[in-house]
Amino acid sequence: FCTLSACALSNVVDPVNYEVREKLYMDIVKKYKKTEIDKMPQILSLIIDELENNPQQDLLGNIYMELNFGNKGTGQFFTPYCVSFRMAEMMGSAKDKELEALNEPCVGAGGMVIAQFKSGREKDINAHAVCMDIDINCVHMAYIQLYLLGIPAVIYHANSLSLEVWSEWKTFAHVVELWDIKLRKHYNKEKPDIEAHDNNVTIENTEPLSVFELLAPFQTE
Repeated sequence: FCTLSACALSNVVDPVNYEVREKLYMDIVKKYKKTEIDKMPQILSLIIDELENNPQQDLLGNIYMELNFGNKGTGQFFTPYCVSFRMAEMMGSAKDKELEALNEPCVGAGGMVIAQFKSGREKDINAHAVCMDIDINCVHMAYIQLYLLGIPAVIYHANSLSLEVWSEWKTFAHVVELWDIKLRKHYNKEKPDIEAHDNNVTIENTEPLSVFELLAPFQTE
């Protein structure tokens, strides 16, 4: 369900990965009966309704842990949302900064990020999240929730220690709010613009940032 939903949502906004995710979607669909597949959008509809009625929750994360799907071998245990919410309140917001950048190296289902954006101050911040998880199921859960909640983020299926990246998932808000351009301007101000010599017009470098560039502000000497 999570893979199908993530692929369907991604294909609305990410033409670069459309073919790969459409093939993955269809390969999964072939494994199920039509009556079973018909239930998938119904489940997604229920999730949309629940998050719309109560955005202050880690819905998929709670379900995941309630069903005991957590990988004990990797120490996978999602922070309860009430704890995430209190942590977000204590952190406050970077009001003096042009941009508040959030880095979640072990995103789970996205509960910590949701709390940061939905702690009652989302209208006061200009924020973006960079998320990672080594578990593709977590990547898909986080993507679905952050996408549906209108949170600008890029979620990487990656190893946050080695920075080996297998795929990236850009939320609807990230794409339509032009965060690739905003982040490029913010983090690469020192990078020279691309000169269009033929017509003497200067075109700004708006290429999407790599994961290494996105994480650079969080690195220490």
